[in-house]
Amino acid sequence: MIKHNNKGFTLIEIIISIAVLSIISAIFLELFIKSDAVQKQGKITDDKTFLISNLFETLIAEDTIDGFAEHSQPAAQVQENKQVNFDFFYDEHLKTVAKDESNYYIQLIFKEKEELKKGKLYLVTALAFADQEEVPLQMTTYFYEKKGE
Repeated sequence: MIKHNNKGFTLIEIIISIAVLSIISAIFLELFIKSDAVQKQGKITDDKTFLISNLFETLIAEDTIDGFAEHSQPAAQVQENKQVNFDFFYDEHLKTVAKDESNYYIQLIFKEKEELKKGKLYLVTALAFADQEEVPLQMTTYFYEKKGE
């Protein structure tokens, strides 16, 4: 009587296990690709928030719009009626650059809300765009500019 030793895997079993591993690998690869895209978008949002926060802190430290403009050196400044706009351009290292070299564009819009006895109250809106982004990050604060004493 001959005994058969069947301790190995059949070709079908090996093909099925390779197919299952391939499907699982594809799912994990897709997750890694998506997580990379989410991480990049998160960094862009973090950078824009950082830039706006720095501009707001500079504004508060300077006490006046003119002092802010002198200290922050915007690329452009437009004044119409009761509104003042400032444009800022930054590269990927968050350094101030020319418009054509920029990765980030920040626009600050000062709208005069109320004339008070000792100064003016402004609503300040910051719009932050990244490269070819259509929907900006928007942050808003109030700024009280005291009149010269």
